[in-house]
Amino acid sequence: MEGDIIKDNNEIGLNKPEEPILSKKERKKLEKQQRKEAFIAGRDKTKKGRKIKNIALLAVILLILGGIAYLIFGSIKENSPITGAAIGDDSELFPTKGQIHWHADLDVEICGEKQDLPNPFGNEHLGSPLLHTHDDERIHVEGSVRKASDITLEKYLSNIGVKNDREERDILKTKDGDLCKGKEGKWALLVNGKEDERFLDYSIRDGDRYLLKFE
Repeated sequence: MEGDIIKDNNEIGLNKPEEPILSKKERKKLEKQQRKEAFIAGRDKTKKGRKIKNIALLAVILLILGGIAYLIFGSIKENSPITGAAIGDDSELFPTKGQIHWHADLDVEICGEKQDLPNPFGNEHLGSPLLHTHDDERIHVEGSVRKASDITLEKYLSNIGVKNDREERDILKTKDGDLCKGKEGKWALLVNGKEDERFLDYSIRDGDRYLLKFE
C-alpha cells in the first residue's frame, strides 16, 4: 500500500527533484554569463553579415571600374588614327574603328613597258568610296575598313576596271607562261622594292609603293 502511494506520488510529480535555489549573487553571475554569450553570438552574426556586405560592395566597385576602363580604352582605340607607321599584324589594324585616309602608289609593267591604268574624268574618283583613285594616279583608301581582305590589290584593280585573275595570275590579259622577249614570263609583286609572294592578295598599306612586273 505504501509502495503504491510512493508510485502515485512519483507519477504526479510530488517527489520530483527540486531545482537548486540560486542566491542573488549566483543569479547575477548567471545572467551576466547569458548576456555575454548572447552578445558574442550577436557579434559573430553581425561580423558575418558585414563581411558578406563588404564582398558584395567590392564586387560592384570592381564591375563599375571595369566598365569605366572599357569605355575609356575603347574610346581611345576607336579615335586613334591608323597610319603606315602602325603597320603590323592585321589583327592590330582591322577593323579600323575610325575613319582612315591612306595613299599608295602602283605601277604595272609588262616586258619592261609601263602600262597605263584607267583614270577618272575630271575631279571624279574611279572605283568604290572605300577603294579608288583620282586623277593623281594614286591608290586611295578612305573610310572604315572591316578586314584586310577588303583592300587588296585585286580589289583595287577590279574597282578601277582592270581585268585580273589572281588564281590564274592574269592581269591585263597577260598571265604566267605567256611569252616575254622570247621566253616564258612570270608576274611578280614588288612592295617597296622587295618581292612579296602574296601577289594580288596583298593588303594595301599607307605609304607603300607597288610594282606589278611581268618578265
